Amino acid sequence: MKIAFFISEDYSFTFPLLEKILPELSQKHQVAGIILIPDILIGYTGIKIPLKYLEIFGIITTVKLIVKKIKDKFRIYQNYLSQKTQFYTFRQMALHNDITYLEYSSPNQKEVVDWVKKNQVDIIIIFIGNILKKDIIESPRCCIINKHGSLLPSNRGVLPVFWAMLNEENMGYSLHKVNEKLDSGDVLYQKEFKKQNISLFDWYQKIYSDAPVAILTCIEKLENNKNPAAIINTEVIPSYNTLPTRKDVKKFYKKGLKII
Repeated sequence: MKIAFFISEDYSFTFPLLEKILPELSQKHQVAGIILIPDILIGYTGIKIPLKYLEIFGIITTVKLIVKKIKDKFRIYQNYLSQKTQFYTFRQMALHNDITYLEYSSPNQKEVVDWVKKNQVDIIIIFIGNILKKDIIESPRCCIINKHGSLLPSNRGVLPVFWAMLNEENMGYSLHKVNEKLDSGDVLYQKEFKKQNISLFDWYQKIYSDAPVAILTCIEKLENNKNPAAIINTEVIPSYNTLPTRKDVKKFYKKGLKII
């Protein structure tokens, strides 16, 4: 099958995931492209994203997150200098693996839709915060798959791990088909984790580290049957959340929970 990845420039989670999955994926399938899209958080872009985090999480946590992101990127660069890896950017990763690399301002651009159709992409796997429109959703021959950090249908929406931790719910993640309704497409894969006393950041690292096997499983399932039966989790309560408020974060901290 022909696969494309839509990503944002994230070196803490997405870069190590792609570094791990691309060699395995290329053994049986073709990766048609890696498409870089600017990061977005419910309409916030660029410098407005860290400013929003500053407003919600406070200065200490926001600085810690920024420092962690910088350290993760620098560690990748150090590995490149010491020849542990042959690339330190997404563009270099794509070139090293003989994969087309493109940059667009939005996944909903006509040029992106045209590229997907022209290259007869079967599956798009997304690691972006954009809401996808009908044209791009219908552009691949099979579907678009999204990774969501909750046991759907619980905690649809933004920062699902935060809400699961705050509400003391079971932790896990889902891979689901994308449709025009947020986080509501057929669930193809779901995994629940044992409870651990770790930070929100560490939970996301755990999810992204586990996701390559899940992605490969989903691709194989879709290759055998383009409309496999959806996983329906009746043990969780359907819910939807938006960005937390400062008040929500104070409750989070009061429970002894950590962002990072």
